[in-house]
Amino acid sequence: MASPLRVLSLCTGIGGLDLGVCGTVNARVVACVERDPYAASVLLARMEDETLESAPIWCGDLRELDPTPFIGEVDILVGGYPCQPFSTAGKRRAEDDPRHLWPAIRELIRTIRPPLCFFENVRGHLSLGFDRVLCDLADLGMDARWATVKASDVGAPQRRERLFILAYSERPDDERRGKPGDVLGKTGE
Repeated sequence: MASPLRVLSLCTGIGGLDLGVCGTVNARVVACVERDPYAASVLLARMEDETLESAPIWCGDLRELDPTPFIGEVDILVGGYPCQPFSTAGKRRAEDDPRHLWPAIRELIRTIRPPLCFFENVRGHLSLGFDRVLCDLADLGMDARWATVKASDVGAPQRRERLFILAYSERPDDERRGKPGDVLGKTGE
């Protein structure tokens, strides 16, 4: 069986997106980045009760994370970066919102160069800021596929539509690069 994909989780929250990724593909989280103390405490509790695998939690501003230790050590960057800059429920200030973290994530991708990235955000991102994300990913040598999914599509009692983005490397020199079909099933099957 192939080694698990190594996940760097950004804006981890309480680990829901990580659970989804690791439950879908053969992957393990090597580190979490979460600045909110309450969310980090929930992550720690879920690691202690073994709902989540243990991994270091970096409690700080994503913009201050030193990417150096992750170069060559991450196969997939995962994150639900803040939605407030794009949400139709808010002021939609995009780049003018202090919670706008896409530029920092773009720089992490540029430095770490993971072959895969998987992100989640609100549907409102499609009409505000998403074109910048796609251009940045293309500039970094990545292609992307995206879809929206309503919570009601998977049995939840509310609509809550979310945007999911899968980006994969197009670099021919990257032997571990991903393709959309590669992440649909467990690796090594």
